[in-house]
Amino acid sequence: MDKVSGTPRRGMLRLGLAGATVAAIPHAAQSLQRGHAPRILVFDVNETLLDLRALEPHFERAFGDKTMLREWFHHVIEYAEALTLTGDYRAFGDVARAALQMTAKSQGVALSANDEQQIVGGFAICRLTRKCRKALIVSKAQVCGWLPLPTLLQRL
Repeated sequence: MDKVSGTPRRGMLRLGLAGATVAAIPHAAQSLQRGHAPRILVFDVNETLLDLRALEPHFERAFGDKTMLREWFHHVIEYAEALTLTGDYRAFGDVARAALQMTAKSQGVALSANDEQQIVGGFAICRLTRKCRKALIVSKAQVCGWLPLPTLLQRL
């Protein structure tokens, strides 16, 4: 459930994906109009595959509060979706930087160019989430026929 609108997140995701599909893939709009679901594969990388907690020290230093990471990232996703759904695609890093500047301004924080670069550039140092690491190892183990899998998973 979205905290602001009260809309179930799964419903918002479906709406967002449908809109993003139409905006990003011209043939998708025609498929949707004909009643066919377009064939696309969408990856939700941040927070699903990547652990954003690596950015917490930067937020602690810049804002004095590591929990500002969550507020900032909420805005990043919100603005990225809105821009995509309106057909005004922007690079994710550009949206992240703009959302960071807006978050800092709303908190009365003056960010240096170095702070901005460490936070926005910090996506590159985020590790895979534990669940993602396990899933990748299980997939590779199945493909390669590695055994015993339970022993391998206990080490993660």
